[in-house]
Amino acid sequence: MKKNPELTEFIGRIKNVKKILVVVPRDRAQEVVARKYLTRIKEAFPGSRISTLDIFNLRSNDVNWLGVPNDQFVDRFRKEKFNLLIDLNSYHDTLCSYLAALTDAEMRMHICEGRYDKIYNLHVRTDSHTSLERRYTLLVNNLARLAESIRQAPAA
Repeated sequence: MKKNPELTEFIGRIKNVKKILVVVPRDRAQEVVARKYLTRIKEAFPGSRISTLDIFNLRSNDVNWLGVPNDQFVDRFRKEKFNLLIDLNSYHDTLCSYLAALTDAEMRMHICEGRYDKIYNLHVRTDSHTSLERRYTLLVNNLARLAESIRQAPAA
């Protein structure tokens, strides 16, 4: 992770989103709910490519003996040059947050706050009792509104 991350100008960056990485939740029940929102994320960014990362689908040759992604996997992962990373875990998963920190995505979004807040620079803040579906809805609605308002803004 960079020692002194630069400030990110989100309006300019969101306009140019072409590659999105969605980190699906480790919890299988939450994953089922999260996958319902992938289409809406795609609709918010027409022309973009969405990839998903499911930690459980890492192959044995992608991880080292500690279960952490190895250098080859990390190199392939970083070469993807994602513009936007969206972590849909309902908590700060250590491994998913680690991979989020390794990506060069200028915008890294999470749906909760936690011990790895400094890795993410966009957060959906809600009451702790807010349902997971409501959090996902807020995330997608806010992204869609932001992307749409940028597309409709007159050129400077």
